[in-house]
Amino acid sequence: GSVAVRASNSVGYVSPNMGGFDVWAQVYTGEAASNVNATADGGQFQVNYGAGPLNLSAAYGKTNAGSGVDSEVSNAAAMYNFGAFTLQGYVQKNKLTGSHDIDGYLVGGSMPMGAGLIRASYSNTDNGTAKTGQFAIGYVYNLSKTTQLYGTFASVTNDGYASAAATPGLNGGSPSLNGSSTGIDVGLSMGF
Repeated sequence: GSVAVRASNSVGYVSPNMGGFDVWAQVYTGEAASNVNATADGGQFQVNYGAGPLNLSAAYGKTNAGSGVDSEVSNAAAMYNFGAFTLQGYVQKNKLTGSHDIDGYLVGGSMPMGAGLIRASYSNTDNGTAKTGQFAIGYVYNLSKTTQLYGTFASVTNDGYASAAATPGLNGGSPSLNGSSTGIDVGLSMGF
């Protein structure tokens, strides 16, 4: 929505870590004139917990999109490091006044392998009609402490009349209605 990338005129607070917990809160107001309905006023908060192998997070945000239209996003995530592998999960609900809710989830994990890391995930979104799923698997090879070579294979499937505009394909592709898309990427990541 209107604050997916940036919230104008925002004031935020990040708490210190208190026994593994921290809180983040933000309020913001758009830059529309007072006599214009379209605004971007709202707020959001997030609560995190991290101690040992367990990390948890939950967040909620609401933005007035103007003319009685509200956009709400709520999500929760969890990660647990079992030592031999790490398991992650994420759920999200998007609500927009006058539109179908969009529910989504992701299950993923990673496991050390040799000098690198295997990563895999499956994610799904569903707005009550259109559904999109994505499977991905990849490997990150550590060439040094700051340089990694990586490769990933991913496949996206659309169902329930999911359109290419709403669920674009991989690497900028545009699958047909209910179509699928696959892609491979390889790259080098260098830090300084």
